[in-house]
Amino acid sequence: MSNEGTIIITSSIKGQSTMEVSTSQLSGAALNWAVAEAEGLNIRIALPNPEPHVIRIIVGDEPNRSFSPSTDWNIAGPLLHDEKFTVKPCPAGEVSGKWTASRQLSVTEPSGGQHTYYGDTPLVAILRCYVSKKLGDTVELPDQLVYALESPIRKYMY
Repeated sequence: MSNEGTIIITSSIKGQSTMEVSTSQLSGAALNWAVAEAEGLNIRIALPNPEPHVIRIIVGDEPNRSFSPSTDWNIAGPLLHDEKFTVKPCPAGEVSGKWTASRQLSVTEPSGGQHTYYGDTPLVAILRCYVSKKLGDTVELPDQLVYALESPIRKYMY
């Protein structure tokens, strides 16, 4: 994948304009960014220039390698290896065609936190659950990713 015509933004959110977003709404590049943030990885956001139709999350110094745990079990699997989630299809009539992932709250966590998340795929549901465990029920996203979440073209994010 070529990096030509791409603007790379270092995504340390200090000093950047951000918006608080519910973990249950994370998808695509925003979910990938939150997973990388939860892992403490060196993250960069790649925005194609001039139109932001595809947003990539890059970890480390490999600009041509996207970090996309929300679509790639090979990336997500090692991150989730020691976690314990219950994953199942949603019951008919509840949220048809969706998946649910839940986790037990640990004794050190406040009991009020959300611990069940939905997703279009099992992986998205699990990763939302994982992000909530690590970062909480809301996440501070850089504005570039908030725009992508609200955009009708968000299905092109990875």
